[in-house]
Amino acid sequence: MEELMRLPHLRDRAILLVGMAAMAFCAVLPAQATAPYDDSFTGTALDTKWTVDDINPGQPGGAVVKDGALVMTNYGAGDDFNDTALFVSQKVSGDFIATLKILTVPATSDDSSTGLMVRQSAAPGDPMVYLFADLIDWREGIKMRARATSGDKRMDVAKVRYYQLPVWVRIVRQGDAFLGYRSEDGNTFTFVGSVQAPMSDPVMVGPSVWAWKGQANGGFLKAVGSATDFTLTPISSQSTPPAGLPRLIATVTDDKGNPVKGAGVVVRDASGKPLAATMGPLASIGITSGAAQALDLFSSATIVPFVPLGNAVASPVVLGYESAGDQNVSVTAGGDVSVTLSVKPLPSISLATDALPATSKGWLLKPDVDSTDGAPMAPDYKEDNTWVSVPVPGDVGGGNPVNNASYFWYRLHLTLPSDWQTSYANHDLVLTVPSFGNSGTSTVAWNGVPVGGVISGDSFPCIIPNSAINWTGDNVIAIMGRCSKGSTGMNSNAPTLGIGPIAGAITGKVKDDAGKPIYWARVLATASDTALGPFARFMDTKQDGSYALTGLPAGTYTVSVMPRQDFASLPSPVQVTVADSKTSSQDFTVPLIPTLDLVKENGYQWLCLDQGAYDAASFAEDHSGVKDPETGFQPWDVSNKNGDWNAVDTNEHIYGWLRLHLTLPADWKAKYGDKDLRLWWFNWDNNEVTYWNGQVVGVGGNWREETGTPGGWVGSLYENHRDYTVPNNLVNWDGDNVIAMHVYQSVGDSGMSIWRPKVTPILPPAPAVMKGDVNGSGKLDIGDVTLALRIAVGLLQPTDAQKAAADVNGDGNVTISDVTILLSVVVGLRPSLP
Repeated sequence: MEELMRLPHLRDRAILLVGMAAMAFCAVLPAQATAPYDDSFTGTALDTKWTVDDINPGQPGGAVVKDGALVMTNYGAGDDFNDTALFVSQKVSGDFIATLKILTVPATSDDSSTGLMVRQSAAPGDPMVYLFADLIDWREGIKMRARATSGDKRMDVAKVRYYQLPVWVRIVRQGDAFLGYRSEDGNTFTFVGSVQAPMSDPVMVGPSVWAWKGQANGGFLKAVGSATDFTLTPISSQSTPPAGLPRLIATVTDDKGNPVKGAGVVVRDASGKPLAATMGPLASIGITSGAAQALDLFSSATIVPFVPLGNAVASPVVLGYESAGDQNVSVTAGGDVSVTLSVKPLPSISLATDALPATSKGWLLKPDVDSTDGAPMAPDYKEDNTWVSVPVPGDVGGGNPVNNASYFWYRLHLTLPSDWQTSYANHDLVLTVPSFGNSGTSTVAWNGVPVGGVISGDSFPCIIPNSAINWTGDNVIAIMGRCSKGSTGMNSNAPTLGIGPIAGAITGKVKDDAGKPIYWARVLATASDTALGPFARFMDTKQDGSYALTGLPAGTYTVSVMPRQDFASLPSPVQVTVADSKTSSQDFTVPLIPTLDLVKENGYQWLCLDQGAYDAASFAEDHSGVKDPETGFQPWDVSNKNGDWNAVDTNEHIYGWLRLHLTLPADWKAKYGDKDLRLWWFNWDNNEVTYWNGQVVGVGGNWREETGTPGGWVGSLYENHRDYTVPNNLVNWDGDNVIAMHVYQSVGDSGMSIWRPKVTPILPPAPAVMKGDVNGSGKLDIGDVTLALRIAVGLLQPTDAQKAAADVNGDGNVTISDVTILLSVVVGLRPSLP
């Protein structure tokens, strides 16, 4: 499956799509409160309209309704030719749009999943399409999997890395075509992938959980996942879109006549207004400006569903290319519309050392850096004698100069080709970062603007906003990498830089209420109506709290900070207008819940016990207790510069224990003594069992078969955040607490390779803001009107709650219009707020 992500035309020429969302039919559907298929899973029992199929189980699973969610359990026993799934379905005929909100994903392995499935039948080898989330939070992301013919091998059709729970998935069926979409907010959906899988009516549609693995050690891998808010809208004469609209089947070829799988296609009317589109996943990527692949395994064509009747223009969209000629199409009822489109490459250059001008200082590298220090992002940062010259491509691992289990920065000063400004001064640029050997690239900056970064070693393109480009002078590229062990850095290929699209951007910083930058805060921008239809993009802030949402088509976006476990409250969403070739700015302030970062820099000393390869006696040892003598344990400096277990042991298939003694701050007992705690944020590569004062508080992954664990080991949750609740009765508020972890690492990266542990009190959510109740009295009165007026005319700087309450028309701002509406309600001239 991974090999599908390495197709030469994606790898070598970085033909990835310009990010866009699905068109209006997939963005917002009318409310269907009484629709016969819909279910929010309230109550205590599953509605009788559902059928539960335990497909090819190792042992019986099941589905229950609990706390507003459908909770599904599956025990894996399948393979690529025989699915294993717990499937809760309804039978549906004809075309439809089905949507599901995924709440939780199984924490057993990186292959366990929760998602939305369409099947021909419950037979394990029958045709199916499955759109799902796996590996909580991170690496694998949202995938689309399909089997087109009964008895064939199932295949991964598409993958868009990175998401944050909850996440919404949507499958659109039109004939034998199935298109998959995802959403971060349940409103604006972005394209994941498509597949043609012929199925006869009726088909089975509904939520599903997969455990994936067959029997080991007398048991089967268990997967538990949950979902809610299932909706299904049949396509009919009354639906949006209506029945009877055809598909456009577009074959896109490059300048050599080769088909471009996964190309974007937009269909516009004569005025240029978008009518329908199928676009790539770059609109929904968060960590980077694009670290995703969209592949159609069964066709070289791009399918655009539900194209309105009439004359239109079809245009191809491929990042790093421009259209070689749009095509006029006549869309009529009764059949598909086929069209061939072509693209030609935009100018690009290699940034390999031997391709740089003779006057260039070349690539410089600083080893052994603090992962939280973003100073080298700045264009005016001065490289001192700790920076060394390195070749690109070239291996920089093995201490030459990068050591195992460490972070490092690359920097390059670059002057653009002199003719680029003449022809492309209103364009963005595209920087394609190559894969990193045995490491990741968490930050990429251009002239101080963060433009990308991934936690894995994938190659990815970054869209550089026009406003950040110095067309005639010095530009600085800064890339922070991470090395686990062995070969690292840009060891095989060099970056490329080329002309990109004409688009806008939103940049800004996220700070806490003390004015300090917040690292890894996720900022989301969505728009229901842009120059290219509905659109969404997100990014996690970098070390200095900065973010850049680039490659945005012109339009008005709602920009918001997404929830995080240590955010006391969230700032109100803001409306931001984006114009082509321009950058808009929007900063946010987020109050934080007091949190302990358990790293060496803050005085926390971890201890480790390396038990080596599996040994039954040592594996059976229990070092979780508060009074454990810690015989054989050694200090391990878990820090901002290192959290990789390879700093302890570079061998593979290693077991061990970690321990940390923790005394909570003196004032926490008075403030939070009746609360639970949260132990969170860290990853462990590969799997672990975590204890607090001798009691298990969390489990990530499953032990290997050699331990005798039923079900055995199937991958692991190696690049996902842990999030464990520590019950109040386990907490020693006055003295020593012991965090212990029983751990295993497989190969390559290991340990807390990306994130380190945090401890945070679990506080009740902030009270919901009542629209119009600006003074927080619980009712609407003239006092609310007075405060709203003071905010509107600039006499009062509102809190986030006051701003949210005063923004009664929901446009993201507080204006005289809001005051007028509120006053009308208070004095009885209007029955209610909008």
